[in-house]
Amino acid sequence: MTMTANEKIRPFNDRMPVLLKAEEYERWLHGSIEDVIAFQFREPPPSDDFEILHSRDRWQSGVSPSKASPRRDNMLM
Repeated sequence: MTMTANEKIRPFNDRMPVLLKAEEYERWLHGSIEDVIAFQFREPPPSDDFEILHSRDRWQSGVSPSKASPRRDNMLM
């Protein structure tokens, strides 16, 4: 699940994963769907809590879906 990105992340993506504090785990795992949705739509965590570390790893393969081959584990045999 994603939420609005904070100011430090936004130049790279307008969304970021929902990040939880340890005291929020129980509510996330056992709360109502309204509790979970509330996490998604709350204010993003402060930018000061983040550091951007650049790497050469890609989040996207660079291959468009029409050129990608199907995964064998998704096929019914």
